Amino acid sequence: MSKVEFEFATWRELSLMLEQVKHVRQEADYRAGVVASIMANAHRGKGHSGYKPGDFFPSLKREPEYISAETAAKAFTALAQVSPDVVVKGSA
Repeated sequence: MSKVEFEFATWRELSLMLEQVKHVRQEADYRAGVVASIMANAHRGKGHSGYKPGDFFPSLKREPEYISAETAAKAFTALAQVSPDVVVKGSA
């Protein structure tokens, strides 16, 4: 992406690019976590249940994302607003 393209990118396009960067980083963390868990499991004690990639990279442990009721209400209100230019079928 050129500098000009970046400057004229929409918020949606920038958001999608950020999500892609996060995904690529998470994949790299997973691969490194697999290597680390293999090495750790090869040298673990007999009583240990074993390591997983998420044990070495907390970013791989998925925790539920919660939002506050206030944030949810604001988002719903913003989505529910209709532009005055929009004509609802049957109202005109």
